[in-house]
Amino acid sequence: MNARTVIRILIGVVVVVAALWYVLSLANIDQMMAIMSHAAALPLLASIPIILASHLMRARRWKTLLAPRQPNVSMWTGFSSIMIGYAANTIVPRVGEILRPWVFSRRERIPMSTAVSSVVVERVLDVFTLLIGIVLVVVVERDHVTQAIPQFSPQLILTTLVLPVVLIVVVASSMIFTPAGQWVIDRVLTRMNARVGAFASRIYANVHEGVAVIKAPSLWLRLAVESVVIWALYIFPLWLTLQSITFSMPMSFSIGDAAVLLVIISIGVTIAPTPGALGIYQGFAQLALVRIYHATPDEGLAFGILAWVVNYGVSLLVGGTCWIIEVRRGLSWRDVRGTVSL
Repeated sequence: MNARTVIRILIGVVVVVAALWYVLSLANIDQMMAIMSHAAALPLLASIPIILASHLMRARRWKTLLAPRQPNVSMWTGFSSIMIGYAANTIVPRVGEILRPWVFSRRERIPMSTAVSSVVVERVLDVFTLLIGIVLVVVVERDHVTQAIPQFSPQLILTTLVLPVVLIVVVASSMIFTPAGQWVIDRVLTRMNARVGAFASRIYANVHEGVAVIKAPSLWLRLAVESVVIWALYIFPLWLTLQSITFSMPMSFSIGDAAVLLVIISIGVTIAPTPGALGIYQGFAQLALVRIYHATPDEGLAFGILAWVVNYGVSLLVGGTCWIIEVRRGLSWRDVRGTVSL
């Protein structure tokens, strides 16, 4: 494990400890535990197949992304790789973004650069979908969002979400639709070192394969529908978790309320990623329920913990199972360590 990975882990631990200390300081632990112990099990159990369906839909969208160049990739490989990546993210943030395309490229025998570039496109789609969700929530429930996050502003969205996406889109577009990328390789890298130039050319060609879906307008509608379905499937488990809790004040939560909570939690997790979103997920869930719906801090934290356990518990258990399957199929932990340290 290199120094960069160690520093990343230490920063994550510090943020987790601080976030957990903050949310726990607002609640009465005994009352929170009582609320959780009396939560209805049926809605929580009902959310599990919906969570799995969202991951399957994500695997289906990944297959769509690769369709122009790799039309026969396996749904199971995509699902397994995604779940392994999610399980890894519960330990070290963002490590799964490297691990899952690596597993996928090994199993499907496609270049790593192709798999990675398709994941980058997928993440851009996720951010665009989140931005659309934020806009819709702000239009319909602006007061609720600003109640939960007083610092919420267009500037915050611009600096943390929009600008990185715009930068990626500009760079990717220049590489895909113009000869700029190959020009840099031919005029700079190849002249410096012919072997490096040849290697860069192969990587460049593989990246083109990974983002070929951008040149296939016929697939854009399918990608849009799949992206909306993924986020819709994220909403229902939150709504079911709300139904499982008995609040001190009578409350009737709608699907729209669950969508507001999803947007607020997603903003928090995006701004301050921690291992498994631990601390941040619970904190923003608690904040939203207390400030918007006037729940008690104990109820807000109970909801945050239950929703987190169901969502991330599924990812950890299923991802761990997929990991065991891949190990039995020849996946080497030594190779994984080498990949993660890149």
